Amino acid sequence: MKKYIIPIIIGLLSLYACSEDPELMQDPEADKTEAPAETDAPEEAEEPEIPEIPAGPSLTANSHEIKELLHDFEMKYIQGICDNCKDEFKNDNFVASPLSAALTMSMIANALNEEEALQMVNMLGIADLPSLNDACRDIIEYVLKKKFTEQVELSNAFWYNQLYDIDPDYSRLLQDTFSAQCSPLDFSSTSAVDIINAWACDKTNGLIPSIIDEILPDELGIWTNALYYSADWTYKFDPQLTEESIFHGTQGDCAAQMMHNPELRTEGCETDEFVYLSVSLIGNCGFFLFMPKGDINSFKITPEIWDEVAANKENWKLDLKMPRFSVESSLNLTSMFQALGLPSITAIPALKGIPDGFKPIKIQQNSSIKLDEDGIRMASVTMTDIVGAAPIVYIPKTVIVDRPFFYVVKHWDNNSILMAGRICNI
Repeated sequence: MKKYIIPIIIGLLSLYACSEDPELMQDPEADKTEAPAETDAPEEAEEPEIPEIPAGPSLTANSHEIKELLHDFEMKYIQGICDNCKDEFKNDNFVASPLSAALTMSMIANALNEEEALQMVNMLGIADLPSLNDACRDIIEYVLKKKFTEQVELSNAFWYNQLYDIDPDYSRLLQDTFSAQCSPLDFSSTSAVDIINAWACDKTNGLIPSIIDEILPDELGIWTNALYYSADWTYKFDPQLTEESIFHGTQGDCAAQMMHNPELRTEGCETDEFVYLSVSLIGNCGFFLFMPKGDINSFKITPEIWDEVAANKENWKLDLKMPRFSVESSLNLTSMFQALGLPSITAIPALKGIPDGFKPIKIQQNSSIKLDEDGIRMASVTMTDIVGAAPIVYIPKTVIVDRPFFYVVKHWDNNSILMAGRICNI
């Protein structure tokens, strides 16, 4: 029997590809080959029944292929956060959602001109925008329409400055492809912040109470994605077996509440570099853990690592001790995305009447996860806003020049003052 006390954790949830990838998600219980019985083993308790997953839509072959390409982006995303967002980590911990970020950037890609949209799509590792849209549509439909035994929610929204008109084709695409709501807002009103934060809180069942602090009047649009997930372990940890133990962290040893499952049937593998194991959750998802044997800051989860796992995984009867934990992260992802190849945005044809020119972009993601003896509850909201020169608003005003004044005649382009003076008397 394998026995591990987990000292360092990188946890990953595969939310959608799990049931599509039999190599990584094969249920050890489904293996018909029985292992030889241990001679002096006590009689085993009857395993709890695993609920059946009702049939539902599945990813098309093309969308599954695109999802595999997005998986490469997701690995780069995780490493990008480790490389670029360390100053925002709490106790060296973080939690983030690659899928939420990818869906948000996909919505934005459709709002840009052809050249900048292609750069955005290539940043996500995809060759063209139609293929990306097809995959996003299938993934969202798969989540929203499949009858999971766990709770999974994906929500998208585009909030745009009410001073502009949205292109009807873009509005239809957001609704048809991303099931997104499109809402004009008065960005000069403080209520706009409250509306977006209330949406984030509602779509994550209160796990993410807010995502934005302020909105500048000259912001053009705000794209948001919310992900919520809640599921129980297939085989729960007995709370009576949880006990305090030592966790050997990057900042030194500390006390942790270690959950304990003495006879967990699962898949795992051990290499010279890491220990890998999976813990199944009721439904279509799993918790995958990589525990490096060296410095965690030197370890990278890459597609090659997943290939190594697929080639070496074994069926384990595992004596597992793993800490309860909860993590909240608020990460500014702008510099990270710039390192991944985020294009400079100069035009947004999806909103009418916006002059071309460089438009600053901000990408923020707030995430939360709680893992305990029952299972996992987690949520993430990604918010991206783009700032530009808002259209001129003419305010009615009357001015009577009836007292002394200075005047200047100046060149518009180079600011040269051609003439200046003052008038004191007429």
